[in-house]
Amino acid sequence: MDSSSENSLTIEFMQAMNRLKNSMRPRQNPLYTDLYADLSSPEIHILFHMREFCVKKAEMEIPMQELHKQFDISKPALTQQINKLEDKGYIERIVHKDDRRSTFLQITPKGNDVFDQRKKIIAEKLDEFIKEMGEEDTKKLIELVNKLYEINLKQKSNEEKET
Repeated sequence: MDSSSENSLTIEFMQAMNRLKNSMRPRQNPLYTDLYADLSSPEIHILFHMREFCVKKAEMEIPMQELHKQFDISKPALTQQINKLEDKGYIERIVHKDDRRSTFLQITPKGNDVFDQRKKIIAEKLDEFIKEMGEEDTKKLIELVNKLYEINLKQKSNEEKET
């Protein structure tokens, strides 16, 4: 492939990815307006990451240190977002009874309700996509997205080795 067609393909790929990302932003979809009226994008991201961690680990709480490892932001910035989520009643801090220096975070029933509602809306939307695309194309897309994910992980790993 010559460089002009590679450049064209790169631009086309970037545009397609941006269109997809922009079309799936919750704030641009009226279904989410009421659900997320008081949550910022970083707060939503943190809340959903906490829920996924707790489900995956079969835990009710996530250590604050563990949450910090998952995000590429400073501890003060993460703490600020955690404070906002706590003030809004989506999460609560729990001081470990055996080690008072350890802070754990737990999602409140209000936080779980938002997650459950969001999951339901996403499942309905994905069902519509699958119906429109068909099973075969959906399976191809899943395969390609997984391949893209693996390539991205490999590139990140290589970048970390270089630094």
